[in-house]
Amino acid sequence: MPTKAKPFSTLTDPVAAAFADASHDAAPAWTDVSWQWHGFDEVERDYWVSMGLRPGQARTAKTLRDAGLDAADLQRDLNGTTVLWRLQHGEGVAAVLRLLNSGNNEGQTG
Repeated sequence: MPTKAKPFSTLTDPVAAAFADASHDAAPAWTDVSWQWHGFDEVERDYWVSMGLRPGQARTAKTLRDAGLDAADLQRDLNGTTVLWRLQHGEGVAAVLRLLNSGNNEGQTG
């Protein structure tokens, strides 16, 4: 049985806080407009939501996209957990990117 990773100790990262608290989401009446405002079309919105974001998290998707992640990255494995799980449990975007980049670099050596 796989061991459960413990949540990260703080939610000081704004993306982590947005995952933890749905009050950061766009109001239901503004959900579609929010995605458009942040530069996503309907297909992109649906893809981000299918990868684990809530419909009201357009701002979070923009932050992740601007940091260099795409929706598919949310389901990538990072040492037994997914990128999404790490973000949802308080690990910052910068830390997740470092882990992804170190994994990419390890795969390129040798």
